[in-house]
Amino acid sequence: MLQQIISFFQGNLQVYTQIRTQGT
Repeated sequence: MLQQIISFFQGNLQVYTQIRTQGT
């Protein structure tokens, strides 16, 4: 279960990083 949460968090972090890189 913890692994699933970590993977989900990492996925969101990658998307957030891409959005910050492209936008703003």
